Amino acid sequence: MTNFPVHTIESAPERSKPAMQQLQSAFGMIPNLIGAISTSPVLINSLVGLFGNVHGSSFTEAQVQRRSLPEKAAAHAR
Repeated sequence: MTNFPVHTIESAPERSKPAMQQLQSAFGMIPNLIGAISTSPVLINSLVGLFGNVHGSSFTEAQVQRRSLPEKAAAHAR
């Protein structure tokens, strides 16, 4: 099984840091899932794009919360 490092904003690759800062602003913390996927700048930046599209859609906030994996992961990590 592969182990992925769980990054903080300080330890993440440079190209992942802006995305992590945006997600920290949105969640108030960095969930472990976000820390792990930040190893890949492409993946973390895709997540930020997806997050923006979902929250900018016609879904209600309740629908967004039920469908958003990062929010579920953040709630689970608390």
